[in-house]
Amino acid sequence: MTIIKEQELRFSLRYEIVKELPGYLRIRFPAYRSLPEEAVGYLGYLNDAMTLMPGILSATPNPRIGSLLIRYQPDRLDTKKVRRWIQAIIDEGIAFFREYEQKMPDEPTIEKLMRKRLADRMVRVILE
Repeated sequence: MTIIKEQELRFSLRYEIVKELPGYLRIRFPAYRSLPEEAVGYLGYLNDAMTLMPGILSATPNPRIGSLLIRYQPDRLDTKKVRRWIQAIIDEGIAFFREYEQKMPDEPTIEKLMRKRLADRMVRVILE
């Protein structure tokens, strides 16, 4: 992945908080329409990735408007940790595609490898 491609991807994945209440966070990706077509197919994995973090109950994407509704247990997590987890998922996804861009594994392998990467990264997010 070239630096320009990575910067374009990061630009597309920048988000802003639309609404924030204890246990509820809605974020919007203003530039999500500029995501590469092959990346859009992975939006369905957002709930799986987000709920790997203990305390996150659900993450529901709305691709029509480019938002993500995250429900979490406020007694277990705060918004800062949820936001760090979102950033960790973005960073790990970009790193994964940079690493495997030339020879992308099949879907079950991608899921297994990403779960491992995110589980390793989760420890750092929890301890921060």
